[in-house]
Amino acid sequence: MKRVSCAIAIGLAASAGPLALAQSGYETPAVLRAADIVPPALLQSAVYTVDDRVTTDGLLTKTTLRSGLGDFVAEGPGMVAVRAAELQALDVLTKTETSEIFQKALQASLKRTGQSLKTAVTNPVDTLKGVPAGVGRFFERVTRDVKTGMQKVGDEAEQAKTQQVAGQSSSGMTEAVEEGAATAGQGVIGYDDSRRRLAKYLGVDPYTTNASLAHKLDSAAWAVWGAEFGPDTVIGFVPGGFAVKFTRDWVSDLVWDLTPGDLRVRMETHLKDLGVAQDPIDRFLRQKWFTHTIRLALVDSLTALGPGPGRPDVVAWALTAESETQARFMAGSVAILARHHQTAGRIARIRVAGTVLGETADGVVVVPAAADYVSWTERVAAFAGRPDLAGVKPPRLWLAGKLSPRARQELTARKWTVEEGVSIVPPSVTGGPRS
Repeated sequence: MKRVSCAIAIGLAASAGPLALAQSGYETPAVLRAADIVPPALLQSAVYTVDDRVTTDGLLTKTTLRSGLGDFVAEGPGMVAVRAAELQALDVLTKTETSEIFQKALQASLKRTGQSLKTAVTNPVDTLKGVPAGVGRFFERVTRDVKTGMQKVGDEAEQAKTQQVAGQSSSGMTEAVEEGAATAGQGVIGYDDSRRRLAKYLGVDPYTTNASLAHKLDSAAWAVWGAEFGPDTVIGFVPGGFAVKFTRDWVSDLVWDLTPGDLRVRMETHLKDLGVAQDPIDRFLRQKWFTHTIRLALVDSLTALGPGPGRPDVVAWALTAESETQARFMAGSVAILARHHQTAGRIARIRVAGTVLGETADGVVVVPAAADYVSWTERVAAFAGRPDLAGVKPPRLWLAGKLSPRARQELTARKWTVEEGVSIVPPSVTGGPRS
């Protein structure tokens, strides 16, 4: 992490002349080069290419990975690594499907289930091509009340939909791609465990919302389950092997090692310990934009923060998520706040004012932001000028990515302190796998 010293930055800005401290107008969201924003290890691959042009919306970057398996869009911190791992897994699974051992394993699965199984096909990655709802609304002056009762209606409708999906065949379940997990019946016969073991072997999220990967995981998991041997037997022989399994920093071992039911019990227990009421817990556990993986990340981070004022408000805030991108932003921002709590100063109070904010015992307002590249847009300028952010001491921004030079200059002139490059990986909690 790179600490920006206010004193030094203000001195440099002052030496540059009056315009450095008070430029008129705002920045247009930047267009960046991939080499300037994507980790070097992810820029080159035999499976995909990365577009050199990376667009931003003032907060998040949008990077396109292209391959013969489809075009993937990565939006938000850490998502290029996630997409790279997904493409690598897709490549391996695609090669595996044509092998003799795979086909024999599928036949063994057919004999065990007594029903026909739909083999995986390569589908367009439509869920990744669209532009999901961004995170700008979290930085608006006026936002939706996080305690709105209308969410309950949506939750009940989503629950009915999920129950309907659970009654479908295995192929119908994969088309829904609700959480990439098996139905209750499949969990009983052991298929779900095979699918999670396979995802762990590949180093990908078992609850991925990538439709193409979910289909292929389903098919390969039936083969693993049907033949009653490990994932490495089915796919370990594929030429080329694996590169670095990038998603391991984001995906907790618990999502691979525990059943969905056990994950829910664990998360419910932690949330109750933090003083969250049963109704919002139930609604959060079925919030459609939070997969088990993202949900667990938020709960682990909240648990690391420990009991205190405002913790239940984070769950109410999470219920307002309108896209997976927003859900990831929420989980990442809470993780940043937890890291501040553990390493830089205890977060005595949490409040939600558009986005989540922390307050230390000595009056510092901490703004955690799981954003890639922050430009000095009108929205950011308005947020920085909010009177409720001016506590006893200057506010503090902890950011997953980077500030534009202009944004750094403007915030420094307003006496903000900034920490860049903060990890969005949830810190360790009691009973958790993190270190």
